[in-house]
Amino acid sequence: MCSFFKVWENRIIQFLFFSNFILLGACQGKDKIFIKYPVGINDRLNSPFTKQPISGIVYRLFQDPSLEPKLVGELNLSMKNKLWTRWWDTGKPKYRGEYLNGLKSGLWLEWDQKGLLRFESVYLNGKVIQLKNCLLETCDSTFVIKPVKIKI
Repeated sequence: MCSFFKVWENRIIQFLFFSNFILLGACQGKDKIFIKYPVGINDRLNSPFTKQPISGIVYRLFQDPSLEPKLVGELNLSMKNKLWTRWWDTGKPKYRGEYLNGLKSGLWLEWDQKGLLRFESVYLNGKVIQLKNCLLETCDSTFVIKPVKIKI
C-alpha cells in the first residue's frame, strides 16, 4: 500500500514540474528558432516553407556536436531587433551589436577567428559614424552602448 502512494506522489511531482515548465514557456511568448548557418548582417530570415515573416529568438547550431547552441538575437516580423551576435564555426563570437528597427545602432564589436578584437564601430541609422581598427588604435569601448532613437 505504501508503494502505491509513493508512485502517485512521484507522478504528482512530475506533473507539477512538467506543467510549470510548459507554463514558463507559454508565458515567455517567443518562439525559439534554431538555424544551422550563420546569419549575415543584411540577411532577413523568413519561414522556409511559407516565406512569411517570422518572430522569435534565434539560436545558432554548430557542426561540432560538442558546441552548445548559441543565442544569435531576436526577430520581430523577420526584422532584427535588440542585441545580435554572429558566431564563427568554432563557437567564438564574430561580431556583436544592437539593431533598432532592423538597422545597426550604437556600438558594434568585431573579432577575428582567434577571438582577438579587431574593430569597434558606432552606427547611427545603419550607417557607420565612427570606426576604430583595434590592431592600430586603442579600443576602449568608451562609446555610448545604448541605441540612439531619432524622432522624425
